[in-house]
Amino acid sequence: MHRHSILVATSGALLLLAASVADVDAGSGGTDDPLAVLKRIYVLPNPYFDAFHDRDERPKFYTRRIHEQALRMEACVYRQFKMEHLDYDFIVPGQDYNLSNLKITLVSRSGEEAAAKVAFASMGENHEVTHSLRRVAGHWLIDDSAFASGDSLFESLSRPCTPARPQ
Repeated sequence: MHRHSILVATSGALLLLAASVADVDAGSGGTDDPLAVLKRIYVLPNPYFDAFHDRDERPKFYTRRIHEQALRMEACVYRQFKMEHLDYDFIVPGQDYNLSNLKITLVSRSGEEAAAKVAFASMGENHEVTHSLRRVAGHWLIDDSAFASGDSLFESLSRPCTPARPQ
């Protein structure tokens, strides 16, 4: 959305314009609320997986270090398996999901860094994902994510690109 001002004659149109600007800010994390970026991803019934899997969308949700590591790992996976995208993300565990009981909680905040926990039920099991958030140029972005098992998005993306072994 462009930030051009247009003088509008009706108050209804002004309200619509204000809502559109607010939606853009929430989607890109451009608010003072560190949870805004997570609220944009974790929508029911289907999370916004393109936040991670779409190369054009990713920088709106994730820090540069995550984006660059994801691009590196995507290139590795393409060379080895001719796959265009990674087959994992740290939004929900597994490929099957049915989210319910969604709760997004701010755990800590200090200056330009914050941590949040996303809890939900899926496929009969309870899950938690802890997200490290960083404010970059006025936008809150995800700087890492970890499942309760301790698996970290950044660590997964930072693994060496090793050739596939024959089955």
